[in-house]
Amino acid sequence: MLDKIPASGGVFAPTIRYNNGRFYMVTTNDTTHRNFYVYTDDIYGEWSDPIEVDQGGIDPSLYFEDGRTFFISNGQDDYGESGVVQCEIDIATGKKLSHSKSIWKGSGGRYLESPHVYKINGRYYLMAAEGGTEYGHMVTYAVSDDIWGEYVTGDNNPILTNRNKAPYIIQGIGHGDLIQDKNGDWHILSLGFRQMAIWMPFHSLGREVFLSPAHFDESGRLFAGLDGTTDAQYEIKGDFVQNELPVFTFRNTDPSVDWCYLRKYHPETTSCRRTSTSFAAPI
Repeated sequence: MLDKIPASGGVFAPTIRYNNGRFYMVTTNDTTHRNFYVYTDDIYGEWSDPIEVDQGGIDPSLYFEDGRTFFISNGQDDYGESGVVQCEIDIATGKKLSHSKSIWKGSGGRYLESPHVYKINGRYYLMAAEGGTEYGHMVTYAVSDDIWGEYVTGDNNPILTNRNKAPYIIQGIGHGDLIQDKNGDWHILSLGFRQMAIWMPFHSLGREVFLSPAHFDESGRLFAGLDGTTDAQYEIKGDFVQNELPVFTFRNTDPSVDWCYLRKYHPETTSCRRTSTSFAAPI
């Protein structure tokens, strides 16, 4: 339950993967500082109990190949090396089948996190976030012929960022994940935030999910976005159906106090006392 978890707590960066008819959701419980995953055969149905993995770090991901499962996160490996950390696990139990190993230290940005591994055209692509989730956020990548490395940093990093697009309303783009549509075209899902106005560096909606185009050149280099940036909208080619989204408006003349809080309002944990000139801080 998240109703009493403070801001920036709870689960971090959940990732969904599909393998052999089963969906897996892997994430970090920041309250316990543990990584775990759950699974289901029906994405709209019931999910399994959590299965913990004895590997630290945050923002984990799963990669499946030839009956094997690899667990990727950031942090320190079993030898004390930091970076993007990888180990093989038993997907039925979460137990490690190999020592964890640091396979990439990033392109030089701070806060290396949110790693994902893909095999595309016979090569392994490792994509990650760097720069922190503020205005310096960016998506970077490296490539290897072996899943354990050596991973060579892309010479066109960062491939997606709005850090040099200061006046633009969309900022903080990072934490990318590659997807391929039914036509074989590539896209990157990323997170970011929407400023209240071009020159007002405040945002009230929190992080949103953005979609950007991606492609590979003849040499296998990965490119993303519109000249490496994310816009508020872009046209997707092909025959796609977009479901109508419900619209919510604040027309209630007596809105619930829950709207004033990030989580559910708990009056038993809050008190407010009025003085002659002002309200004292809640305790």
